[in-house]
Amino acid sequence: MPVPTIGGSLHTVRTAAQGPQHALGTQYVVGASTLDQTLYYVTSAGVVAGGPVYDAAATDVAVILPANMGEQVWIYVFNDSTATLQRGATTKASEVVAATPYHVGVAGAINASEIVGVCQHDLADDEYGWILRKGPGEVLADGSVTAFSAIEPAAAGTVTDAGAVVDSGVGVAMDTDAGASTLVTAILDCRG
Repeated sequence: MPVPTIGGSLHTVRTAAQGPQHALGTQYVVGASTLDQTLYYVTSAGVVAGGPVYDAAATDVAVILPANMGEQVWIYVFNDSTATLQRGATTKASEVVAATPYHVGVAGAINASEIVGVCQHDLADDEYGWILRKGPGEVLADGSVTAFSAIEPAAAGTVTDAGAVVDSGVGVAMDTDAGASTLVTAILDCRG
C-alpha cells in the first residue's frame, strides 16, 4: 500500500534558504496497515537516501511503518539548534528562538511532556523536515532500555527505562537496547 504524498514527502528536507514547504506544526497521519509500508530510505549514517520507490543500496535502511502496529503521526519542524539532530534523537522546542514550539533542538533529561517528536533521519541545522510524533518508530536508547518498558527522556536525545510508575513517558520500548546510543523500536507518544 503506497503512502500518500503531502505536497512533498516525509523524507523531503529543505534548507532555511529554500524556506518551509508546509506550516510549522503541520501534522500528517500515515494510516495503519496489515502490510509493512516503506516510507523512505536512509543511509547507514542516517541521511535521507530516497523515497519509497528509491533503488536502495545494500547498506541503506528502510524507514517503515510495520504491519499491524497502528498509525503514525508526523509533525513538520525546523531545526535551528546549531547542530544536526541525529536519527532516533528526541527533540524539544529550541531555546535559540523564544516562543517557537516547532523550532526544535536535541532534548535532554527533561519532562516527557516537552518532547515534540523523534527524528527518523538526520535533520541538519537550518533544515525543515518531518519528525515522528506518535506511533511505531525508532529512538536512541541510553543503554538501559528493556523491551516492553515505559521510556522517558535521558541525556543527549536518548531515552531510558522509566523505572517506576510515571504518567508522562514518551512511549513503550518494543526491544531491549544493545548498548548506549543504539536504536530501539518503540511505540511513541510525544506531546510537546
